[in-house]
Amino acid sequence: MQRKQIIALPLNGRSYANLILLAPGVRESHTNSSIGGGGREAAFNVNGLRATMNNFLLDGVDNNAYGTSNQSFSSQVVQVSPDAIAEFKVQTNTYSAEFGRSGGAVI
Repeated sequence: MQRKQIIALPLNGRSYANLILLAPGVRESHTNSSIGGGGREAAFNVNGLRATMNNFLLDGVDNNAYGTSNQSFSSQVVQVSPDAIAEFKVQTNTYSAEFGRSGGAVI
């Protein structure tokens, strides 16, 4: 997704990661769904896998918070402002071994 498109889309909460929900096979991760709880910011499931299975890269560098392996929270170390993003890409399958940390999406 290019910068022009990122700027044009409405972002509730100013989190670029919410744009990932537009990709096929992606859904918001919910906590306490049996009692009506909502999802946490920037936490999402891809192809039925847990949110902790996603791999976040920031300018090609690992941006994963390994110590926060809670299903209902985002596993990013740095939550980037949408104003600082020129483009982002979501790969949900058939990515090469260089991105092979996890079974979820590569962002």
